[in-house]
Amino acid sequence: MQRLQLHHLSSGDIHPAFVKAALAQRGLTLTALARRHDKEASYFRSALQNPFPKAMRLIARALSAQPHQLWPSLFDEDNQPIRRLRRCESSARSPIRGGRRHR
Repeated sequence: MQRLQLHHLSSGDIHPAFVKAALAQRGLTLTALARRHDKEASYFRSALQNPFPKAMRLIARALSAQPHQLWPSLFDEDNQPIRRLRRCESSARSPIRGGRRHR
């Protein structure tokens, strides 16, 4: 089988357009992939815009690749999602306990 020639983003991840093109080379679309897995039509489209590990694993499988090969910033070498630290929220945005906020 021929190796995919895909273009990378600055993060090292494959550009979503090239993921779609690689699927097209195999005669697949994101919608057809969704139908194959009994998912909503937007299931895989959203995975190309936002991290969605389950869908990304299915896309990688359809491309005969490993998730960490396509999205190294999101998956480790064991194909487990890389946990990112959440941003700390400002205390000014925290709800006040015990009552209403006064202006």
